[in-house]
Amino acid sequence: MAKSDIDLIEIPKDDEWHENLHKVFLRGNKIQKIVDGTSPKCSKLSTLLLDRNYHLKWIADDFFNNMPSLKVLDLSESGIERLLESVSNLECLSTLLISGCSKLSYVPSLIKLQRLISLDLSYTLITEAPCGLELLVNHRRLNFDSKFYLEMSASGIPKMTNLQSLVLNRIPKLVDVRAKDLQGLRKLEVISANFSDTEDFNACVMSFQDKDRTLKNYYLSSVMLLNDYVDEFFPWDAYSLKRVIFCGIDMGNIAMLPGDINELIITVYHYLEDLNPIAGPFAPSFHKCTPFSHLIKLIIHESGRMRILMTWELLSMLQNLEDIFVKYCKSMEEIVGEDCSSDIIPPTIITLPKLRFVDLYELPKLNSVFRGTMFYPSLESFHAIYCKKPSHPLIEIKEGEELSMKKTKTGYCWSSDDQVHISSKS
Repeated sequence: MAKSDIDLIEIPKDDEWHENLHKVFLRGNKIQKIVDGTSPKCSKLSTLLLDRNYHLKWIADDFFNNMPSLKVLDLSESGIERLLESVSNLECLSTLLISGCSKLSYVPSLIKLQRLISLDLSYTLITEAPCGLELLVNHRRLNFDSKFYLEMSASGIPKMTNLQSLVLNRIPKLVDVRAKDLQGLRKLEVISANFSDTEDFNACVMSFQDKDRTLKNYYLSSVMLLNDYVDEFFPWDAYSLKRVIFCGIDMGNIAMLPGDINELIITVYHYLEDLNPIAGPFAPSFHKCTPFSHLIKLIIHESGRMRILMTWELLSMLQNLEDIFVKYCKSMEEIVGEDCSSDIIPPTIITLPKLRFVDLYELPKLNSVFRGTMFYPSLESFHAIYCKKPSHPLIEIKEGEELSMKKTKTGYCWSSDDQVHISSKS
């Protein structure tokens, strides 16, 4: 029975719930409640989708009583405040999705749901992990990501040896995951987790470098701030990136990075400086053997201590880099500079073959992009906004104005001639 996105204000009548129904799709409607006494006799029903019924606040507790074969239940993005006790008796249930139920604060015991392999509790008001969760050893996908304070013990995670996807709340003190909790999860393919210290972070990275690992995507972070800040500036999809973010925490020790990292984000939340000055702007140092050959996107945001974004030696390893974003870095003087500890003479010409976007914003001390010539054969746009006239062999930028360069069929087109000075140097 497929009745999705047709503005239903109540569920179909009893005579439409046939005994031989296998799948029912009622998603994206305006159903407000499922009244008491509504208990369709659908012994073969395996899939019930009620997601995106935003006004659905009440479901009668006997609604699921005659659905013993139900395997997939989706109540995501509905207005329910409590998950029914009767859901605990759906022993065939393999997938339970209640993501985005912003008013949901209670989930009953899941101890009977031994066949459950996928549970999504993200972005709800739930503050404690459901009872019996640690006994569901067949779990493959578990999502606890939230902007709210969902607490759980990580002690049950090592028992879930079949986990393929693990997404935990990115507030470290609430889900205190340790590297040892993850080492036995040999089937893990997708992970989002936060670490409160460098030692555990490095141990986790090292464990994922094993040859028998099948890790496909990850979001590893060292974050000390509210998640809405992270999500606002750095939205993510767990199945489409390999990202590491350092935010608001002084890493102190040398940090290691996965060898196939695609995105590296270094930032500090300015609100933290008021709460704890020690947790102000920082620049983590990386292990000298850290590979960057797979890095596609580099984001530096509100890192107040960094004077040079990268040395030319590091830049030479970034041949796959496509995006550079540097914003609100009050001490940044150069984008590419020299390593003062090195005796090697820096080159005068550097090429970044795949770089497409450069975005520099509010760098008050910036005076140089690179003291030489940089070639960008794939460049599509270059923005420098509210910067201090960075020097460049061909370009000068007026302070407080925007310079925008876009690629055209005939070459590069600048947004405004009065913002650009073409040097006479060859």
